[in-house]
Amino acid sequence: METTVRYEQPYVETSSGKKVHFLEPDPDSINIEDIAHALSFIPRFNGHTSKFISVAEHSWNGARYIQHDLKLQMLLHDASEAYLCDIPSPIKQFLPDYKKIEDGMMNAIAAKFGFEYPLHPIVHHYDLALLSNEAHWLLPSRGNDWGTWRATKRPIVSPEFKPLCLDSKTANKVFLDLFYELQ
Repeated sequence: METTVRYEQPYVETSSGKKVHFLEPDPDSINIEDIAHALSFIPRFNGHTSKFISVAEHSWNGARYIQHDLKLQMLLHDASEAYLCDIPSPIKQFLPDYKKIEDGMMNAIAAKFGFEYPLHPIVHHYDLALLSNEAHWLLPSRGNDWGTWRATKRPIVSPEFKPLCLDSKTANKVFLDLFYELQ
């Protein structure tokens, strides 16, 4: 018989030892080094790519190209995944409570680092462009048969957005370097 454990005050312990209560996140518990560390180990597409690409690289890659006033927002657009994991969109659509938790976490992250949430539409556009490009370069289907493109015009695949497939250590470093450059 399987037992489900219910925690009274659920939290995630981070690489620095902080306890982040994800249902009621406190901006003071958010740490950029924890975010960079975790995102550098989390794979895009649930790890089903021909080469490893981390969420940290994905975020950094978009932030390199977006207009300056949105760079921090782009760099941290998936920062909640450092505490909640990356759940692929086809699965996430069936988890309405997850979206509420994710929004709460992103509000705390935005408050901590001083950017607007919800995210600017241009950030969403770049995120979609990266998704299209990463799929093209790293997935067997190249993203060509996705239903996503019936509802939204697929962004053009560009060598500019071709993933570099950085190892975790390098992804962590470039992510943090850009963060500190923006501060």
